[in-house]
Amino acid sequence: MKKVLIFDFGGTIVTDDSDDRLHLMFYNEFIRKFNLPVSAEEMYDYLKAEIKEVLKRGHEKWENLSEAYTQGIKKLLEAKRLEAKEEYLSIFKKLYLEYHEAYTEPFPHAIETLIKLKSAGFRLAIISNIDNEIIEPVLRRLGIFDIFELIVTSEELGYGKPNRKIFETTLRRLNVLPNDTIYVGDSLINDVQGAREAGIEAIHFGVDCKNWKELYKEIINRGIERCQQS
Repeated sequence: MKKVLIFDFGGTIVTDDSDDRLHLMFYNEFIRKFNLPVSAEEMYDYLKAEIKEVLKRGHEKWENLSEAYTQGIKKLLEAKRLEAKEEYLSIFKKLYLEYHEAYTEPFPHAIETLIKLKSAGFRLAIISNIDNEIIEPVLRRLGIFDIFELIVTSEELGYGKPNRKIFETTLRRLNVLPNDTIYVGDSLINDVQGAREAGIEAIHFGVDCKNWKELYKEIINRGIERCQQS
């Protein structure tokens, strides 16, 4: 029987759609607060492109995302010949953290399924390309922080997925073998290929399973029934 389930966070436990919405929400608040001549949509597109470049380097050297977003807004304001006041940057970062904590939402049935898997005897962990200042408050608000035996972030290690070292470090901390583990994530490169490079069986969320009800059945099939047959 597979003993350990390791999950990605964004796009797997919580939705990317909620992340997109909360960014537009706090961009609008930021713009209104300082009466800035820019739209939330323009800000969204600009910062998304900036962060995409930051994330491309994340597997080798992780950069704190709230800092990266704040530097991105500084560049946008300067490109529009607006003064990037320290007050603006401080408020922007504060809104970034507050809105992520308040408005990041889980996939339907994710919470109850995780609790059900924990009750079934699986050890649960997370590997995520994220900062601790984001993931920990969200998990606590959702009431599931304590069901995870281990949470490993790219911020903590200084590098992220698909670097196989982040998977190997997690296995070592859990004191388990790859064959005892299933990894679940939505990214083909960061999650599925990264886990398989480390010898871990992977479930491609959104492809192998379309939702958390299907995921539960797939985990039980792979984690229990298949091993009983072998």
